Amino acid sequence: MEGTPDAVTMLRSYLRHKALDAIAMSVESDSFKKKVVLDAPYPDEDMRPFRVLSKDAESLRGIWPYRQRLKYVSEGRALGLSEEQAHDAVMLSSVGSEIGADLVVTDCDWLLSGKASVPAVNIASPKQALALIGLLLRCRDDFVFMGGLTIKSSAWGFQWATARALLPSAWRWMSAAYAHTFSGGSTVAGALAGSCITRIARTLKLRDEIHRLTYLPHTGTRQDDLLANFDWLLVSLVAAFDVTARVADISCGLGTRKQNVAWQRADWIKSVQSVAPSLAALVDRDTPASDVLTVCRLLRNTIHNEGLQGAAYSQTSGTETRVLLEIDEINEVLEALENIGGSSAWGVHTERGMTTIEADVFVDQLIPAATQALDDLIRETPVQRLSGYKPELDNQTAPDDFHFGRGAQHRLKLLYGLP
Repeated sequence: MEGTPDAVTMLRSYLRHKALDAIAMSVESDSFKKKVVLDAPYPDEDMRPFRVLSKDAESLRGIWPYRQRLKYVSEGRALGLSEEQAHDAVMLSSVGSEIGADLVVTDCDWLLSGKASVPAVNIASPKQALALIGLLLRCRDDFVFMGGLTIKSSAWGFQWATARALLPSAWRWMSAAYAHTFSGGSTVAGALAGSCITRIARTLKLRDEIHRLTYLPHTGTRQDDLLANFDWLLVSLVAAFDVTARVADISCGLGTRKQNVAWQRADWIKSVQSVAPSLAALVDRDTPASDVLTVCRLLRNTIHNEGLQGAAYSQTSGTETRVLLEIDEINEVLEALENIGGSSAWGVHTERGMTTIEADVFVDQLIPAATQALDDLIRETPVQRLSGYKPELDNQTAPDDFHFGRGAQHRLKLLYGLP
């Protein structure tokens, strides 16, 4: 349970979970309960048999059409793979297809590219597989650390610890806010700082629900549930930005009416700039923080107006639910997205005069971008100006314990599929 294991090491631990049926197809398969053994091809038939072995049973299956599958090897060879590597990759995808595997895990770039002419299976890297397994277990209310030991956690413990991992600067910031409250300063400074962590923890829960709903068959109820969770995720993120602005106002000693405190208010930012220019500079026009906040704020504001709608799109894999963007500020949103990675990377599509969002892709981009912006704002907030602040808080970092230490942060980010 110590250190920061790579995704493969962690994945091997989680594949022991009773919710998973893991089958190995490699030379290092002895640690798995099941493994695949390829037998020699039948000389007169277009098939290659293989066996799935376990401690108590053996089943015989076959790859068909085998000669057709062998033709795919040349594709891998053309991309620089050796004959053996290309052959193993084709056999891996073929076996996965024949046994109906939910997921085929590999580190082969050719298979992961999705461009190989191999049987259609869900291909994932070890990192992607670990994130999917983490989602599966969390959706079953199974919040567990697996390594040398198996340790259960609560849902809130997982979410809170992950939120703190995403906001490393908040340890000093939050401690200073509480010290200010306890020393007779603002009675709400500590509560505001704590609520920021709470909001981010809730976004992780909402993100999981959006992913879960994305995997379910399309129905009107599912579409409405997805939109509701998407709405609340935006509300929680904007709330986190709002409370960091309140803490900044208190730290700068501005005494602004709370209704007028917001990162998008030019008059308030001008006041902040006179005290903390580096903080104000973070939300200058076209900065990453400004663009992320623009996206969050304008989409969140749909709860006051026309509201986000759903749209169903037929794909070869089934019907897909997307979020339909019909808002007056659509150009502002798209411009901001182009500045922070490009709208296509965010799962945004514009076709037939309509702009839609793949909600699961969008939130996977939004949460890392938003928490990075929040952490930057938190780091530059001049909390050293607060009463009760002590010099030793300058070195305040996460405690090196089970819940918040470097190893836990590393594991949690992998399980949530976060950078």
